[in-house]
Amino acid sequence: YIKKFQEKINFLLLFFNFKFMVYKNFSLFLIFISFVKTVTAFSGETILEKEIFSDTKNYHYQEAVHYLYEKKIVSGYSDGSFGVDQKINRAEFTKILIEATNEKFENIAEEYQQKCFSDILINQWYTPYVCFAKEKNIIEWYPNGDFLPAQEINLAEALKIIVNVFQIETAKNNDNQWYYPFVIAMNNNNYIPSTFKEIWQTVTRGEMAEMIWRVLEEKKEQDSAI
Repeated sequence: YIKKFQEKINFLLLFFNFKFMVYKNFSLFLIFISFVKTVTAFSGETILEKEIFSDTKNYHYQEAVHYLYEKKIVSGYSDGSFGVDQKINRAEFTKILIEATNEKFENIAEEYQQKCFSDILINQWYTPYVCFAKEKNIIEWYPNGDFLPAQEINLAEALKIIVNVFQIETAKNNDNQWYYPFVIAMNNNNYIPSTFKEIWQTVTRGEMAEMIWRVLEEKKEQDSAI
């Protein structure tokens, strides 16, 4: 009889101990929820919604920028910004496209430290990317043999590089303009952001991110420029 009574006492102790633990953990959970609500009230965002860059909050191509950052394709500046409205040059654009499609490029980069264009110098940060792109027929040069790495890239040039890098199918060129097949190929898939108004418009870092994101994720339902 005493043994059975002791077993009942032990059971009750375990039961009340379990209830106490549930109550304690639930109380901690309520405290955490209250903390998150307080943070939200003061900052307008939860810690889980913290912005990666200082200039991407409410930016129309925010998802694309964050996607490329998480994939380690792009990075920001020392001041915490991404530079969404900053123009991107031909060397920067080429580098990002090569890294977007060649995860282990750093393993072969040294092979492409060459003077592949008249204005490309050896041991510059962009040299391996440019020379690799030239070898793969991704980019071309100007009639005088220059690549002009520091020149801001326009939409026509950017579309050609994207189509070549991702091997997007193009139609026969029935137009006299060299860029026509690339524009049609990108436009048919809604890969050209609606912020572009003309073919010679220079490309921003934000627009660059949007185009690459659309191609990588096959986002064909987005608004297009044409």
